Amino acid sequence: ALGAVLGLFMPLAVAAGPDAIHILLSSDAPYYREAAAALRQAFTPMPPIIPLATRALDAEPELPGLSRLPGLGTNDNSWIVAIGAEAASLASREYPDRNLVAVLVSRSAWEHEQSQPRGRGLRAGVLIDQPVARALVLARLLGPDSRRAGTALGPTSSALTTEFQAAAAAAGFTIDIVEL
Repeated sequence: ALGAVLGLFMPLAVAAGPDAIHILLSSDAPYYREAAAALRQAFTPMPPIIPLATRALDAEPELPGLSRLPGLGTNDNSWIVAIGAEAASLASREYPDRNLVAVLVSRSAWEHEQSQPRGRGLRAGVLIDQPVARALVLARLLGPDSRRAGTALGPTSSALTTEFQAAAAAAGFTIDIVEL
């Protein structure tokens, strides 16, 4: 699914003509690596070749933020694709004049980033979470007779714990919540 969403983004990126695309991962976790691989694969067949560079925030923790994306000059026409909330926050804060596409971020993290002072760079977000009620409707469709549902919440989306519990009870579910 992420590949399909990124596939919609690719023609726009190519048409805009960035000099390079810097992929910044919130960590070296497998799911972030898979998202980066899907992005690279989506770019492979498209001319012209746009250089891609990938960095994970935890791969070189001793480096300050601005050093995490070597080759990202101050005046070039490169874009940043931030995968995960921490990467989106760092990119938005430290590269405010760069175009930024944030993927695998929660709605609350994206809204927080949008409320911060901005530079000249354009911003777009591909959000991973949907309204709680929509998630429970989907759970009911998948298991009409189910009495239990479960979800995993990251550091940012853990603020939704109480909302999930109340909505699940109203929908007739006992919910198991795992905080990552």
